[in-house]
Amino acid sequence: MTFSLCLTFFTLVILRSPADVLYVIEQMKQFFMLFLLQTCKKEEYHAANIKKTAGFSTPVAAQHAAVSRNMDWMNPPSGRLKLNTDSTIDTMNNLSGFGAVLRNCSSQIIAAMAIPFQGCFSPEITEALALMHSLQWIKESANNAVHLLARFGLSVESKCLWMEEMPPPLMPIFEENKETLVRWSDHMVRWGPIGRKIVNKCKGVPLAVKSMAGLLRSMRTCEDWRHVLQSDAWKRHDCRDIGIVPALWLSYRFLPPYLKPCLSYLSIFPKDYEFRDVDRKQLILIWMAEGLLQPQEGRTIQNVGEDYLNALISRSFFQRNTRNDSFSMHDLIHDLVVYVSGQSFLLYDRYTKDLHELSSKTHHLCYYYLFNTKEIDFTKVKNLRSLISLPFSSISPSCLETFVQEVVLRNGGLRVLSFVGEHIDSIRNLKHLRYLDASSREVKELPASICGLHNLETLLLSECRMLTQLPDSIGNLKYLRYLDVSYTKVKELPDSVCLLYNLETLLLESCNELTLLPTKICELINLRHLNIKWSSVEEMPPRICNMKNLQKLSDFVLCENDGYKIKELGRLDNLHGRLCISGLEHVREVSDVLEVNLNHKEYLTELRLEWKWYCETNDSIRDREILTALQPHPNLKSLEIVCYEGTKLPEWVVDPLYSNLEVVFLSGQNCCLSLLSFQRLRSLKKLDIVGKIHVSNEFCNNSSHDSFPVLEEIHLERITALDWSSINTNYQNGDIFPCLKSFALHSCRSVKVALPMGNFPSLEVLYVISCDELVTVFPSSSTDIDVAYPSLKSLKIKECSRLELVSEMGLLPVSLESLHIESCNTVIGSRMQWNLQRLSKLTELTLGDYGGVVDSFPEEGLLPPSLTILYIMNFDKLTALNANGFHHLTSLQQLLLFRLEKLECLPIGLPQTLTTLWIEDCRLLIPSDSSLDEVRTEEPLVSFSTDLCDF
Repeated sequence: MTFSLCLTFFTLVILRSPADVLYVIEQMKQFFMLFLLQTCKKEEYHAANIKKTAGFSTPVAAQHAAVSRNMDWMNPPSGRLKLNTDSTIDTMNNLSGFGAVLRNCSSQIIAAMAIPFQGCFSPEITEALALMHSLQWIKESANNAVHLLARFGLSVESKCLWMEEMPPPLMPIFEENKETLVRWSDHMVRWGPIGRKIVNKCKGVPLAVKSMAGLLRSMRTCEDWRHVLQSDAWKRHDCRDIGIVPALWLSYRFLPPYLKPCLSYLSIFPKDYEFRDVDRKQLILIWMAEGLLQPQEGRTIQNVGEDYLNALISRSFFQRNTRNDSFSMHDLIHDLVVYVSGQSFLLYDRYTKDLHELSSKTHHLCYYYLFNTKEIDFTKVKNLRSLISLPFSSISPSCLETFVQEVVLRNGGLRVLSFVGEHIDSIRNLKHLRYLDASSREVKELPASICGLHNLETLLLSECRMLTQLPDSIGNLKYLRYLDVSYTKVKELPDSVCLLYNLETLLLESCNELTLLPTKICELINLRHLNIKWSSVEEMPPRICNMKNLQKLSDFVLCENDGYKIKELGRLDNLHGRLCISGLEHVREVSDVLEVNLNHKEYLTELRLEWKWYCETNDSIRDREILTALQPHPNLKSLEIVCYEGTKLPEWVVDPLYSNLEVVFLSGQNCCLSLLSFQRLRSLKKLDIVGKIHVSNEFCNNSSHDSFPVLEEIHLERITALDWSSINTNYQNGDIFPCLKSFALHSCRSVKVALPMGNFPSLEVLYVISCDELVTVFPSSSTDIDVAYPSLKSLKIKECSRLELVSEMGLLPVSLESLHIESCNTVIGSRMQWNLQRLSKLTELTLGDYGGVVDSFPEEGLLPPSLTILYIMNFDKLTALNANGFHHLTSLQQLLLFRLEKLECLPIGLPQTLTTLWIEDCRLLIPSDSSLDEVRTEEPLVSFSTDLCDF
């Protein structure tokens, strides 16, 4: 378990009193919530809103809005308290810590605390330490009897808890490690008061507290903490004058010297800039070009850059955005970075427009989107080392070409250049250039003069869609470490590429014209990353097993008559990340597969095993033997098995040993499997099963149901058998699918009921497409449909010709926001029975491909007033729209009419809220003047289209 940011805040304080708890809750509510999740894994809190509880006489500090118990956590008996403890280990920084939460029989929080300490030992020792200090803390905090539940499942009840009363199972641990535990205990007693004083100096500013936590967790001694506490920076008036929070200044001041220039470089990025994966990689490459990364033996320079960036993140200079997996700097952090970077860094964007500050002291210039190049005094631009265009993933406008050429002419010392125009040859004189980004340019061929830039370390040519070849002279770039030719039309790599002995990364993703790699590519002894994903490479080059330093290999391709080469993978022991092995139908001897030793490749996290569809040489028995021999290491997180034709899956696929497996994709034919068997994968979040696969009824015959504890997505497509009409997914300990958010059935022609009977408390999206035998979507149940599906927001049903009822309960879930029904004649014909008026959250409705008789639509009272979007398409016999069906739609904004071939006129009195009217392929529609007048609503129509209408 890692030492998370949410826990680092609490490493500063030992919360010993209700006052401490109240202070923390008021200042850092979200951190307190995350802390509880970290320390109490035996509970899962949903939509909890921690707040100060008013009017209580007992020292209750906080309470939760809702608690869902998924791990058999039980309240203590009435009148007693319960203590939950947990520990955490950060092996990278050689730190450990633990936390505890004390609650009463109503789950109300009495108090909480967390403590860090130096060093990492076994989980058992850390747990023992956590339990020991939790008991000491609880002895000081409460006189009540305590019902104790630790990770060991121990239960202790006593009027007074002392160390002498430690449960027998833990006594040997204390005896064997007594000196260590006492020493750590002494450390924590000395660190706690200092941490509380530092928190007080932050004056309740959450960012300051978080920043201090990131700083202090990196320190190894109590004296380091005391040095921070006594620093004169807390009293610096110049920090206050320029708006720099003292705690943030301290976090910079105590940075290691090698991190300070890397942080300063970030000043060229605008405020609120989101660093996504591509930005992260580019930033590290730029740091490398600027010489900011110190080489480390046995590690690539890019890995060193990753370490630097992670160090800045751990010290809270960045904040993570879980919504899109990006990170950014807080405005106050950005102000600090700009201040310490001085005049050498300058950012120009559409908002700041600071080009008037351009001077001979400016060494790094970044421009963000468009700007007026006429504002620039080029006589001042003569000492630049970096010229960067943001965002990295965008295509810079051609109007900047003149600007770039002027800069290039005046700045022969440029090291970083992230934009060049069509005249790429103009940079041939930049002899100091180390980083060149020519991506997304209309470059047909790379000029040979570029290969004279002998100091070049990074060359980015991705998405140069017209680029067909690289010059033979590219072998002259002896210092080149990173070459990206992805998404180009390069047909072959010159043999001189094999002379780039310092090359560490070669990216050839989606080079669809590339079929072969150079035969001597194995001579690139420093190559760490080779990406040929989605390229047309047909076979692997000879002796690839000699590339012992290779850490990332996207694909290993087998071709006819060379299936034996698969054993070369066995000598690549250091592979990380994702690996795809394709062409498995060409393997003849299972003994060759056994030499791959996938179960020893502990750094692989994603594995794709691929056969060819309908290959004549496929053998179901051999396929199963091959898949059995390709058993991966338990660290795997994603598994894809593609075009598998074995009749059964090997046992390892659903072995509980794979507790880290989150994604499983299976496609093939003739395979029989049990859906229930995947319950053994306790971390499984996404399950895709595609192909002529028989899903057995073991699911309903198994009486000892267990849950899929974290499964969020299920996608079943073209499976040949699945009958769960009699299954009840409720079992004695809760719902089988407590976290399922998305469920999709596609072309499952034998399925009669879309869902098993039971409750789906988290289900948000349900898609059912091309299921010919489907009779109903929601099965009958003794549970109210609104209780069974309380979170369902989107329902799409398409091309289910025999579907009679959407719900055997006669209603749709009241939580629905979007409803799409298409090519289901019987169901659409019974639309008046849906009782849509009760769906107060429904905003979007699509009905299509209806062949029944309907003279006027929509019927009066059919649609709910909450509707904002209405899409009507392919109603063969619809001749008129019913004005009475629109009068109450006071929220309608978009009306889309498509291929209504017999519709002759628009209704009079369309809602005045309408902003978009889209009419397409309605050949008989002739709007009258009065109907057009009605279209002129209070708000002008944003879109009014009459595409393909014969007016």
